Amino acid sequence: MSEAEPPDSERLEAVQKLWDFARQLYQSKGIDIEKLLADLAAKQEEQLPFPGARRDLTELCEAGCTREILGAIIFVLRVVPAIESFWAFIVGHAERRRKLTRTLEATAKELDHFFPEVNDEANQEKLRAKLRARFADVGHLYPSELASELRFYAGFLTLAERLASDTEARNLGQVLKYTLVGYVDRATGRFHDKNVMGLYAEVVGSTTLDEVAHRMWRKRNYSRLDRHFTGLADFLFDIGVVIARSRT
Repeated sequence: MSEAEPPDSERLEAVQKLWDFARQLYQSKGIDIEKLLADLAAKQEEQLPFPGARRDLTELCEAGCTREILGAIIFVLRVVPAIESFWAFIVGHAERRRKLTRTLEATAKELDHFFPEVNDEANQEKLRAKLRARFADVGHLYPSELASELRFYAGFLTLAERLASDTEARNLGQVLKYTLVGYVDRATGRFHDKNVMGLYAEVVGSTTLDEVAHRMWRKRNYSRLDRHFTGLADFLFDIGVVIARSRT
């Protein structure tokens, strides 16, 4: 039974509208975003190596967390080592980061203009699907997909700059650890240190982390990080509530 405070009604309504828009947008592209997130969560759970971690996940869900949100956080935690060097680069080289962001945004815009017959919404979906398949057959992205990817990375760079400037968050792993702790706190009304520590340690492959060390980390870092990233934890809580309601 969750002990969490109920979400703010106006904020939840705004998130519900955003979720409905995203769901309709993906449906227009033949993608069931609800199934996508559910499958992602199931895969992340399957990849937990030991029963203890899977039990921690189950207990957190029973306490009020939404499985899809935990699955998404676990997925990002798993890819952190691969992007930490990238994070260090973009945080440490401000001018190069801004230049790259401008280049990515400009290139995406040029792609939209250069392939109007491909990206024109007036084209039939069957034609777009055929073109996407042809590009995929030769190992390349459809032009509109490539433009979307470029905008994603430009947005990521902008986010990194804002995080580095506002929070001095030079360690992405610490931000994501806060995300897990903050979401659990919002969703259940408690920190659940034992479960969070067990799940986190298995995901990142730590053999030294224990509940005492985790609690000490939280006491030293949580309040500072929460001042900067409270909106992220609130959003994950709200979107989790929306997803859970859509299943009822």
